[in-house]
Amino acid sequence: MMKFKESKLPSSAMLAIMSIVFSVIGVYFFQKYFIDLNGNGSKLVFIAYLSTYTAMWTLYFSSKNGPKIFQVPTLRRILLVESKSWTNIDSTDNDEIEEISMEKAKTSITSIAMLVGVSFLGLVQAKIGLSGLNSGEEEFLWKQFIFILLGFSSTIALVCFVISVDALDCMFNEFKNDQIDNKFRRYFYKSTIHPRYIGFVCLLTSVIFLNVSSSVLLGSLTIAVIISVGYRHWFPRSQLAEETWEERSGVPGFWARFIPLIAIPIAFQFLEF
Repeated sequence: MMKFKESKLPSSAMLAIMSIVFSVIGVYFFQKYFIDLNGNGSKLVFIAYLSTYTAMWTLYFSSKNGPKIFQVPTLRRILLVESKSWTNIDSTDNDEIEEISMEKAKTSITSIAMLVGVSFLGLVQAKIGLSGLNSGEEEFLWKQFIFILLGFSSTIALVCFVISVDALDCMFNEFKNDQIDNKFRRYFYKSTIHPRYIGFVCLLTSVIFLNVSSSVLLGSLTIAVIISVGYRHWFPRSQLAEETWEERSGVPGFWARFIPLIAIPIAFQFLEF
């Protein structure tokens, strides 16, 4: 039976280790193929932040079936362990779960449809950016790489969201009998879980590259905000179920992450002036 936590290391420690490893690889990769980072502190910070962002999602998605050391407390694991909507989703006689799934599908169709439009805008911006590049301009490879990643992440998000909307829409068909009706509706709902996750991550990623195409500092600040706000949601503490509200309020949270993460890229930007 899956537990909320299997790893002996806390989420923060595991993420810190992975961020260091990913940052070393990222700096080497960009230095070798795209841009000279010597004396370019703002881009160095962005690459380190982007590596941390990549490490965060790698750890998150590895927490379910990855090596035991990666199985830290995450939103993904807490839903699989504690949520009736996830643990009983394959049950054939649970009408309550089916009703919940139908209600969630109605809400998701509306919200995902709006995200399709946002993804398309990112794709358009990538096309405009690439068509406006001149191979002779300074940092051509860097800018080209950024716009390609913007277009790639926007395309994946767009495709995943469109498929998810279509699958959720299929849930509202009436099938021949109740047994088939239950199975098919839950099949269509489950088929959207991974595309919605992937689309969500790729949409956030496209926002990062859209902002960094305008300003490296803005790209770093975007990642700082995503990590500061999202970490508490995606990586809940393993003691969450046992803690009282008073104990939980005493744990360093948003501001302890937000202020340092915002201050570092701003400081490096000023040092370059």
